[in-house]
Amino acid sequence: MGALRMLFLLPLLRAADGDSGDGVEAEEVVAVLQESVSLPLEVPFNDKVEDVIWSSRIRLATVVPGREGQPATIMVTNARYAGRVSFPDPSYFLLTSNLSWEDSGPYKAQVNLRTSQISARQRYSLRVYRESRLGILKLLFGALLGFARRGVVVSGLRAVV
Repeated sequence: MGALRMLFLLPLLRAADGDSGDGVEAEEVVAVLQESVSLPLEVPFNDKVEDVIWSSRIRLATVVPGREGQPATIMVTNARYAGRVSFPDPSYFLLTSNLSWEDSGPYKAQVNLRTSQISARQRYSLRVYRESRLGILKLLFGALLGFARRGVVVSGLRAVV
């Protein structure tokens, strides 16, 4: 019965329905209220990056890599994130601290390359929970891991603690 009840929590971890139109599936990320979370970014190292545009419901920030030995230029365009975000070199992943309920939702990274008109996109769905709810989620991930060991494929879920 306990495992069955845990399966009812699975929809909490699914990406929001709706097609973004770019064919990129959102990576699920779970984090704790008032803690920090990082959204990883795969930057093609063979190509020169023109800029990285991070957005949530609206544009959050633009990161322009510095030239040879120079630091990146970071323009945080959403005041709600000012002082709470950073973009560590060299991958410019998004690190957000002091998470609030309002930080839950969709995120997108668009990596524009100097050598191509094509940009790479990565999508995330961030869920922020209180510590006590995260304990339940850890149990759920344990149950899902058990399913995976029995041959049931579970993909697109990731817990960040």
